[in-house]
Amino acid sequence: MRQQAELSLPYCDIKGTLALREQIVELATYSGCVLHPDDLVITSGCQEALSVCLRAVTEPSDIVAVESPSFYGSMQAIKAANLKAIEIPTNSENGLSLEALELALEQWPIKAILVTPTVNNPMGYSMSVADKKRLYQLAQSYDISIIEDDIYGDISYQSPRPKTIKSFDEDGRVLLCSSFSKSVAPGIRVGWIAPVPLSRQSDSH
Repeated sequence: MRQQAELSLPYCDIKGTLALREQIVELATYSGCVLHPDDLVITSGCQEALSVCLRAVTEPSDIVAVESPSFYGSMQAIKAANLKAIEIPTNSENGLSLEALELALEQWPIKAILVTPTVNNPMGYSMSVADKKRLYQLAQSYDISIIEDDIYGDISYQSPRPKTIKSFDEDGRVLLCSSFSKSVAPGIRVGWIAPVPLSRQSDSH
């Protein structure tokens, strides 16, 4: 504040400060993502990011598939957007049951899948790379979006940290949401969305 007060308090780009977006892009490489600063939108924490993404890919009364049990804040966001949730069972080792998800996709007009596949809250699991790829392929097959909550990814005990589903995204159906709330400090309230597909990123560079 003393050294650069003029940079601390004014309005900035609607997407968020470029320097911040550049640092987030660098951070994202550790999860396997190749992003560009223009791909990012800065939000007031991850909760707002989830809410924005839900509204972007659904209409009121649409059905969203969620993990069961699920993060309470996700359920609040779904309720606030007037959406319906269908619960997909999970277990503490492998995470989301892909068999149950596929069965639900066959029977219900699901519009999006909301998941926390890495260091899940509240179960703590991290899905394997193979299962994340299979989840992405299911979303492709049924032409629906994945909203990936990666807020805990950077505090994984694994090294290197696990890849995100977004790192496999070829057609822009994965909306990656994250924040510094768990890795730096909750009061910072800086989150982000990476909504642009890798195929477009190569064109924008």
